[in-house]
Amino acid sequence: MSPTPERAGGRQAGVLALACLILFVDGYDVFAIGTVGPSLMQYRPWGATHDTLGMLGSVTALGMPFGSVLAGWAADRRGRRLPLTVAVVWISASMAAATFVPSLGLFAAARFCTGVGIGALAPLVSAYVTDTAPPRRRTLHLTIALGAMGIGGTASALLGRLLLPGVHFQWLFLFGALPILLVPAILRMVPDGPVGQHGAVEQAGPVGQAGRRRGLDRLAELFTPGGRRATVLFWCASFMSMALVYSTTAWLPAVMMKSGYDLGSSLEFTIAFTIGATAGGLGGSVIADRGPSRPSPSPDSCWRRWRCSSSAPRSRMSCSCWSRRWPGSARWAARTW
Repeated sequence: MSPTPERAGGRQAGVLALACLILFVDGYDVFAIGTVGPSLMQYRPWGATHDTLGMLGSVTALGMPFGSVLAGWAADRRGRRLPLTVAVVWISASMAAATFVPSLGLFAAARFCTGVGIGALAPLVSAYVTDTAPPRRRTLHLTIALGAMGIGGTASALLGRLLLPGVHFQWLFLFGALPILLVPAILRMVPDGPVGQHGAVEQAGPVGQAGRRRGLDRLAELFTPGGRRATVLFWCASFMSMALVYSTTAWLPAVMMKSGYDLGSSLEFTIAFTIGATAGGLGGSVIADRGPSRPSPSPDSCWRRWRCSSSAPRSRMSCSCWSRRWPGSARWAARTW
């Protein structure tokens, strides 16, 4: 028996609320290093410089691809629940470690581990939201969830505005350990098995030879004569958009202080940045859901095929939603932040 519209609507609202809570703290973790950057460089025992801040931003971003690949691999074999639970526990432990480590080297290691968790959470939560969202509101639901990352970044800057430099900068990372409180809700609400292309829960198990072959075939489609140009362009756009977003998260407060603003005013630029981008993403998603469907093949469909082959060969729904997170374009930046 199919669920009634009221029950389905209630479940979708619950899924969206859980996803927003998880990605809220995920966004807090992303922006935290930029929020504490000026205070970090003024902390004499560690002797941090601008080069140090750049290194910390780099090691955080370096961990994200590892988390993304591991999350896609685990989700196809163990479903959404176990990988999402592990990712939430991992990122909570990493942020707690960043709060208490005594040296810059250990702090950098904690930020790398945080990056692994950030990279894992975004695709897992995006897939979870897409599995349950109604088709005509899928973009809106996904953008609302991902928009919570921008709100989390706003919360990071607001907290820094209120507490810094009155408290030690490491204490701001302790708030990033709060997702551990969401583990009971994840265990109760997230399905155990892999989710197929129609949203049905499948039996967890190993991917066979035929499944691996289908994944390789989809990867080869990315380099066909009709798709290879779009592939290269999207890779270039993705690289540039990553450089824009992560340089902003790591450097904006420090750059504004160097330009003569005080710490509070510098963090207010980050607040304005995240609020404006989140609002733009929500507005764009409404237009996208109401607009006409794009013909296939398109560059976006090429990107989805590649994500299917690399991280989720048996779950096309997962690939479709994760492509919304990393399409490497101005539309991606608006929807994400």
